[in-house]
Amino acid sequence: MRSDDTWPVLISLRRPEAINDLVKLVSIAEKIKSKSSRKKLALLIDGYDEITHSERKTASEALLKYQASGISYFLLTCREYYAVYQLSAPEIRLGGFELKDKYNFVGAFLKAFDSPLDPVQVVNYFQEYGFSDLLSHPLMLTLACIVQTSTQNVNPRSALKLLSRALTVLSYRWDEQKGIKREEAVTIDGEDRLQILRKIAHGAKSPFVQDLRAITTTRQELIRLAHDNADPRRVLEETAQFYGIFVPNDSGWEFVHRTLQDFLAAQYSVKTGEFARKTRYEWNARTSYCACLMDDCTDVLIAALHSEGGLSTAAEILDNTSTYDPIRISKGIVEYFSKHRRTIVYANDNHGVSGELSSDFVRFANTRTLNQIIEDCSSVRTPEKDIIVGYAIFELLQRKLHCDHSVFKAAVKGYGATRFTFALTDLGQVSLASVSP
Repeated sequence: MRSDDTWPVLISLRRPEAINDLVKLVSIAEKIKSKSSRKKLALLIDGYDEITHSERKTASEALLKYQASGISYFLLTCREYYAVYQLSAPEIRLGGFELKDKYNFVGAFLKAFDSPLDPVQVVNYFQEYGFSDLLSHPLMLTLACIVQTSTQNVNPRSALKLLSRALTVLSYRWDEQKGIKREEAVTIDGEDRLQILRKIAHGAKSPFVQDLRAITTTRQELIRLAHDNADPRRVLEETAQFYGIFVPNDSGWEFVHRTLQDFLAAQYSVKTGEFARKTRYEWNARTSYCACLMDDCTDVLIAALHSEGGLSTAAEILDNTSTYDPIRISKGIVEYFSKHRRTIVYANDNHGVSGELSSDFVRFANTRTLNQIIEDCSSVRTPEKDIIVGYAIFELLQRKLHCDHSVFKAAVKGYGATRFTFALTDLGQVSLASVSP
């Protein structure tokens, strides 16, 4: 596009009169070519999926004439799973994004929306909180960008909130903000379409779903939602076009990312009350999402802390800013680290303590729980509890916060001086005074 012999012309098909502009441009393209000193006309056509069926046919006919004239080349963009009428041309699909791709993509996206956010900061923040694999998928990175430009705040710490907000924007606000009303063969609102995907996700153990099972589940859910006459296959095809979450493949359908499937399945499980009736849990991402969607996930979190394989799920629940009782969770965390070899103390005296915890998941706890841990462990001290307090203080400092007044007063009483220091392996040294309110 930067070469001197190329004349790029962009037409966004969703804009008023864009189809007429395209037809006119093609009709005078020969004149443009003959009168221009430049040799190539690069025709850039954006948003083939954002117009009606009849408009797509008109656009295809215009591009066919352009192609047949041999004037130059064109680039046409379209979401997947839409029919591109008549045109025969090389097809290029977006693959997985490397880190450099993410920087470039987010930078272009933020610039297009006049966002003041720094693309490197946005991407690095996503990477820091474990979204690297999820956001290598172009759709998910787009959803993340949508969320950031909607809130103007780089704060994707909770994967749950990121997914929830992204899906809400995708299904309700994204096309509306661009002034697009996609044609529907079956009139079903966004919530009903998402409910069908939730049901399918819940019943599938893997992202892949056989065609018959997907169609049968969709038909059953359509009947329940009072869309008795809707064609289930057409509903799934349109949902793939609109959202790109659950898409067709050679022998069935699949969710584009396991995280999306687990989140939708968790929504279904909590909404129907199924999860609340459980007494035994599988410690995985789906369970952590279910717990975080509950009004109070204290019991699930305590069960995870008491289970042999529940630690990673407990960490995810804490990290997703879920709702729980800080008093009970503080007690549960202290009990967890009181077990053999989960807390290592290297030195301990009246002036300080040094050591480490077997896991730093305590840092994922919310601010109320961190304060509760400091207060509880200060009242009846042990060297192991002192190390836990050190981790809580370190995390408060990372968040640029201080102790509550009452908590700090209790801590000073327990430690006898504000100069008491906590030397934490791999983290550094902090003091009680550093979180003074």
